[in-house]
Amino acid sequence: MIERPKILFVCGASPSYPSNRIKYRILKKRYQTTLLASKQNSFPLRFLSIFLRLPFLIYSHDIFFVGWMGHPIVPFLRLFTKKPIIFDLQTELHDGACVDRKLFMHGSWRCRVVWWLDRQAHTKSTVIVVHDPIHADRIHETFGTPRDRFVEIPMCADRTIFYPRVQEKLPADKDKFVVEFCGEISPVHGIDIVLRAAKQLEDTNIVFCIAGKGQLSSVIEKLHRELKLSNVELISRRLSDEEMIAQRKDADLCLGMFGDTPKARRNLLNKSFETIAMGQPFLTAGPPEVSVVEHFFHDGETAFFCRINDPNALAEKILWIRDHADIRERVMHEGHKLFERLCSEDAMSQRVYSAIAKTAQG
Repeated sequence: MIERPKILFVCGASPSYPSNRIKYRILKKRYQTTLLASKQNSFPLRFLSIFLRLPFLIYSHDIFFVGWMGHPIVPFLRLFTKKPIIFDLQTELHDGACVDRKLFMHGSWRCRVVWWLDRQAHTKSTVIVVHDPIHADRIHETFGTPRDRFVEIPMCADRTIFYPRVQEKLPADKDKFVVEFCGEISPVHGIDIVLRAAKQLEDTNIVFCIAGKGQLSSVIEKLHRELKLSNVELISRRLSDEEMIAQRKDADLCLGMFGDTPKARRNLLNKSFETIAMGQPFLTAGPPEVSVVEHFFHDGETAFFCRINDPNALAEKILWIRDHADIRERVMHEGHKLFERLCSEDAMSQRVYSAIAKTAQG
């Protein structure tokens, strides 16, 4: 392998997407790294913009690091070069569009296309970045991808943005236990479960702040009106990073995902690591339905778990967490220590650089 290879970092999603932002910054520290992305609003236009420029950059670069979303980019890139391609998988298109969100009918031509894109991206890559061994096992079993192509890099979080801050509750919230969620309103998050749990807690000092927009926004807004919730503030838009951090730092508990979907049962969320990076406690669906969280976290030690798709269990667990401030403090402390061990700049850098080194074996 070239001692100091020139790297082209190319991604279909925004460079500010957490995984893209972290890995691009790390690569720039050691290698001459060029960014190829697009500011177009739609994915078709983004990919068209990238495809038109990509062939002219191939000769001048030695390794191609394809970030999220890169599934169409990998096979297109392979048409023009035999040089190493590192594919930062994140998640499969077919799993997200056809299995989890059901945007396309199972077995339809659209689902066959995204399945083909998944398979091509895995087949044409030299190295594939996955989050954990469970993720690697699933890709190997589903697509037959050789195990020696995988490099494990946990999601983690951008520590230049996510770090502990002083809680500064509004005067009206001083005596309230604030539970927050900020993210996409999609099936995996189970916000309907959260609202039904909140209904059971109306007569307590527990209040909820839920912010985000997505596939199920209209459904959640309707349910919020039907339940006539007095303890839930629903912000039906995407928050800026500054707004999201302000909401999260002033909360007493942060929520993960509770929807009963295939993705929820086998994936982690960026916000899990972002939350512990800020020294905040989070609650999410856990074992036995969701086993992957146990690879990184432990209930009552570095995070809190409850049963998936169960408003009663969620309400009971939130009450329990409120009433056990000492354990909540310990989870906050131990969770942040876990982040410092697992996601330190040095640890993340070494993992990313190991992916570069692995291309010499491909």
